[in-house]
This record gives sequence, structure tokens and C-alpha cells, in this order.
Amino acid sequence: MKSLKFVAILLLIAKTLSAVQDPYQVLGVRRSESAAKIKKAYKALALKYHPDKNKDPQASELMIKINNAYSILSDAERKQQYDNYGTVNEEGAPNQHSRDSWTAHDFFREFRGPGGQYSFMFEDSPFGHGGHDEKHNILNNYNYNNIVLPDSYHKPFLIFVLDDICFDCLKYQNLWESAIQNFESIGIGTYEMYYGRNPKLFHQIGANTYPQFIGVVNGRAIKYKGDMNQRGVRDFISTIMPHYLIDNIVENAREFSEQSFIDNKPQVMLFSRHMYPPLLFQVVAFEYHHKVKFAYVHTKDRRTTNIQKKFNINPDQPTVIVSKEEPSSPVAVARGNALKRGTLRQLVASNLYMFVPRLSSQQIYDELCPRKYASDRILCYILVVDKDTDFNTHLWNFRENAKQEERLQNQRARLLYVFGNVQKKFIGQFSQGSSNYMVPCSDGSLPIKLLILWRQPGNQTQYDWYTNGWCKDTRSQEFFSFIDEHSSNQAELQYEIDDNAEIVDEHWHGHFWDFVKGSYKTVQNIVDHLEHPSWNNPSSIGFLVLVVFMLMLGFVMPFVSEVGGDDKKTVHDLPRYTTGKNTTVLGLTKLDFKSQKELIHNLPNGHLTVTILIDTSDLDEVVASPLIQNFSDITSNLSRNPKLRFAWLSLAEHLMWCNEMTNSNKFGEFPPGSVIAFNGSRKYFYIYRPKNQLDNTSNMSPEFLGLDESEDELAARQAIQSKRELPAWLDRLMDGTLPIADKRRVEKWPEMEKIG
Repeated sequence: MKSLKFVAILLLIAKTLSAVQDPYQVLGVRRSESAAKIKKAYKALALKYHPDKNKDPQASELMIKINNAYSILSDAERKQQYDNYGTVNEEGAPNQHSRDSWTAHDFFREFRGPGGQYSFMFEDSPFGHGGHDEKHNILNNYNYNNIVLPDSYHKPFLIFVLDDICFDCLKYQNLWESAIQNFESIGIGTYEMYYGRNPKLFHQIGANTYPQFIGVVNGRAIKYKGDMNQRGVRDFISTIMPHYLIDNIVENAREFSEQSFIDNKPQVMLFSRHMYPPLLFQVVAFEYHHKVKFAYVHTKDRRTTNIQKKFNINPDQPTVIVSKEEPSSPVAVARGNALKRGTLRQLVASNLYMFVPRLSSQQIYDELCPRKYASDRILCYILVVDKDTDFNTHLWNFRENAKQEERLQNQRARLLYVFGNVQKKFIGQFSQGSSNYMVPCSDGSLPIKLLILWRQPGNQTQYDWYTNGWCKDTRSQEFFSFIDEHSSNQAELQYEIDDNAEIVDEHWHGHFWDFVKGSYKTVQNIVDHLEHPSWNNPSSIGFLVLVVFMLMLGFVMPFVSEVGGDDKKTVHDLPRYTTGKNTTVLGLTKLDFKSQKELIHNLPNGHLTVTILIDTSDLDEVVASPLIQNFSDITSNLSRNPKLRFAWLSLAEHLMWCNEMTNSNKFGEFPPGSVIAFNGSRKYFYIYRPKNQLDNTSNMSPEFLGLDESEDELAARQAIQSKRELPAWLDRLMDGTLPIADKRRVEKWPEMEKIG
């Protein structure tokens, strides 16, 4: 026992000594660098790794190291001390070990492996904290809400629920190891979820015991209830995948091909002797179903004989055929062993568009005609046809040029077509030059208009029209000479517009279909929640009754409000946000580079600008934030005071400015929901911070502090806290009774950085 303690002490000392980090190395600067260069390096790293911008789980730890390093090198005395002695004797210095950067978990990992004296006890365990953590993905709140759920709409996930002390889990170690290897190789994500580490997440995913498998597809967490074996788990994943993504072809593929052309998607058909599509094909179809149509042909079904003969299929050998506009002329074929080498995903990924795709959605427009600077601009040549006319011959001739893919790629040219009578608003932007006279084609018919455009960064788009239009017999040599001239900048595009019109989504099926899909998803969610283990107690039934009552109340209240005729407006009656000279959200002006003079520098004597700090810059996220909604509600009664201005500031954009203003580099100095009151003319300010963000945090558990909460839950809790404290703080601000010690002065206001 004494020897065990001795080893532990030696490891602790070694770990402490190894924690010393060179601040110059952390910031990536030389010892001879000036203070300005050090500050510049710090700003660059802080912008890159700040947790508000960088969602990497390690970003917070890196940010702590960056701040500690800069706190030394930005202080002349501490920098000198470090240069002379290689150490500083203050909290947060390199020779002191940060408890945030090393935990007891790390100590025991060092103590027992890998390769340590006691590693044999832990290394092979599917639970505990040994080498297993390093090999597998561990599910936490962030991974589940920001990776698994969003990605589950194009990628299935399998979660293995277990616990650190779970001897039953040992029985399924080999099964899980095999599942990880097999599923990850075909594109299925795998995670481990430990009950003891996160009971809240355990219940969120609907788990009720462990060990247990849970699949996540299309935002739904579904429990596996079958036998715990390899085949059962594989079949489980297959059954929860959406089957409507793969058409089952029996007699002929004509209808499938016609629908593919209408949907503007290439086609991928798998011929196989198995009755159902293999899991790999289902996973690939799920991943690419937004861009490609998939079909399956069971070769042992006698009704598929004709289509097998058409494509010369060996019924005992799996075959994949990729087609585009001409189904009878596949662009790629892979058989047997070629598929086993993993070429299926590669085949699909390299054929995501037709030879001449139709501009049928904004997504296609943005992907094929992206905004580029002159050095790598992409020219799009768009044939303008009418949907209900006979344009096939013109399009076929146009498509023959598009098949010279390598030549077009070298010239950075894309060939597309658009239904002009469907996309009227989009085509209407390019009116200049569209009415110019075009010489009739050789058969006397009028040429079809051909638009050439280059989308530039911002909203600007340069464009021109192909002089003679497009005829059935337009020569490739003539057309490619035209492309060469424009690609080499020998010819310029004549016109320029602000390209603001959106492409109409031709694949949208209307409000009724949205309603049907929404209703189906709602029913699924209700079923999932009723199966949730939390419904096993009577209080949950009472909660369900309350929800039904609230829904009924929601239907009745709008009619009551109309009868009452209440004209009082709330913050929710205001526009969500406006972007003009200044950006406003819920009536609050954004404090940034453009508005700083108005809101701070040129603020009249005796006036205040009261500003809430928000941890995002995305306007939709700002509007949805409970913090800003609560702030707008609280300050609405004060908005009539002519000496008060109300604003919001994005920490994601201007955290460095806040640090410079307070001359502070302390991490977490400005938690979201903080409020700053600026007196611009007298150069002072007050700061309100939610108390639960700063007070007594050292003695509270991570669960109590909300460290295991989602960002939305944390923001809601902060808003509730702010609603209790902020009104009283504002009253004291207006009365002038805030403590003198809270008043912070500046010699001059720092300049905000111009973003974007």
C-alpha cells in the first residue's frame, strides 16, 4: 500500500512539472517580438479558439492557455520575471498547475496505462477511463445536440449505452468492437454513452437501462429491443432507415428515369440477388438522396429479366449502374469485386449532377455558380427555355458540349439550363441586352437565349448574352472559342446588376405536403415520448393533460384577443430584425464599427447607452436568444426616456474590444447576458453581470452550474436570472445609487474592428 502511494506521489510531481508551458511557444512568437506583435498573435489565436466561435471540445482549454500566456507577456514585470527565471510566482503562471487542465481522470489514466504498471486491470475494459476512451467516440451534450442530431438527417448513428461500472456490458464488448469496425467503414456513426457521467443525456435519448443500443435517424432516437447480436443490430439499423429513398424496379425503369429527369437528379441502380437492398446501399442513398435518385433491382425476381438483359446484367453478381440524361447510356458501371473495394460511395460522389443541370433551386445555383473573385471566377452558361415547349433538340446539342467535362473544368465554365417561364423573377434581373436582335437559325427558327454570368462576392453579378443565341446546329468549335475568349479575360461581360432574386424551389410540393410530413413527424414524436421511461409515473400523465389544456388554450386565446381589441404592442410585435445603416434586433441597435460613434463617441452629455452582450453574431440566433428577448421586454418601459439608448453587442465579434476597454484578459470576464451602460461623453461605464455566472462557482458542482446543459437551456436559465436582477440594477443606475467602486473609467474609447 505504501509503495502504491509512493508511485502516485511520484506521478503527481511528474505531472506538475510537465505542466510548465512556455508562453512564447503557446502564442507562437519569439522572445524578441515587440508588444504589438505579441498582442497581434494573441488576438489571432483568441479569435480562432474562443469557445463562442470554435465548437471544438478542446477550444476552452486552449483558450485558457492562450490567456495565461498573454497575461504574462503583456505585463512587463511578469514578462521580465519569466525571461530571467523561467517562472512567475502568481496565480495562473506557468509554474503553477491549472486544475482546469488536468483532472483526477487524467491522474488515474497515467496511473494505470496505457503501458503502466497496472494497465492490465483497465486496458481491455469496455468501461472505466482507460485506453478505451481514446479509441471510441464518447457521447456528451455537445456531440449529441450539435453533431449527432443535425447529421442524422443524412447519416445514421448507433449509440451504445453503458456505464463505468457495468459487468453486464463486458459480455457485449466484442459485439461492440465489431459493430464499430463494420459500421464506421460504411458511413454509420458510432458513440458510447455512459449513464453515470451524464444521467440527463441518458434520459434525453430515451434510454431506460444499460447495456442498450439506440439508433438515431432523422432526428429520432429509437431503442433497439431485439437480441444483442451482430445480425440483430445490423437489421435494426436497416429497419429504421427511411425506405422511400430507394425505388424498387420490377419490369422497366422508364418511369424511374423520367422522374429522375423531372427531379433534375442522376440515377443510381443496384442489381443484386438479395431480396432487399444491402445496408451499405441504404446508407449511401441516405447520404446523397437530396442530389441523386436511387433504385434497386432484385435479380432473382423473374419480372426483372427484361431490364437485366437491357444492361447485360449477371444475376449472380452485384452491379451498380450510374446514368444521367440518357438512361440507356450509363456513365459508370461497377461490378462484383469493384464494389467490394468500396467504390460505391466514390461513384455516387463523382456524379452528383446531370451533364447540364437545371437551375431548379437556390442550392444548385449557389453550388454550381458560386461567388468568386476574378482570379478564380466561374462563368455559368445558362440556356433559357420554356418548360412547356419542345426544347429537347436544343438541349441535346447543348449537352453534347457539356460532355467535354475536362475542357470545361480547365476553363472554369459550367453549362446549365433554366425554365424561364418558371424562374421569371430570376431571369427578369438580366433584362439589359436580352432584347438584342439575333440572327435566325439555319432552319428559320428563332435561337434560344443563352445567358453568361459571373457571380462576384457580395451581391454583384456581371453578365452578357451569347450574341447569336443557341440553335440546334450551333457548332462546338464556335462555342468553345467563345468560352476560351471569356475564360482568358480577352472578352468582358457588358452588364452588371445586384443579384438579389432567389431561385424558386421547383422541388417544393406545397403547403399541404409540408403539413402531411409535419403531422407524420409529430405523431412519431408523440409515440417516441410515450415510450420514454419517464412516462411510467402518474405525474407524467398529469403533465400530458396540462399540455393538452395549454394547446386548447392556445387555440382559444387568439379569438379572445381579437374581441378584446387590445392595441398594446409588445416586443414580439416588432420586426424580427432590420439591416440598414445600422442593424436592429427587436428595436435594439447593434453596437459595432458603424454605430460606435453614434452610440458612444458622440453621445450627448448625460446620455447613456445600455448594451446587452450576446454570444453570437447570426441575426436569426440573436432574435431567438432568450437573453435579448428578456432584455427587450425589461427595457421597453424605459425606451421613452430621451437620455437612454438601448443596444446589443456580439461577443463573437467584439470580445477583444471588451477586453481592451477593461484592460483585462481574464477568461470568462464577459458572460453572455452581461449589460454595459456607457456614458460616452464622460468616458465611464458600469457593468452588470448575472450573479450565478461569477459568484461562488468554485464550490458548485458542474451539474449545478449548468455545464452539462445545452446552449439553449443555459441561455434560458441566464434569462430567468437576469429577469430577477436586472430591473433593480437599472433602477439604481437611473437613480445614481450604484457603488462608486463599480464605475470604470477609460482614457479614450477603443476603436471597434470592422467585421466583414
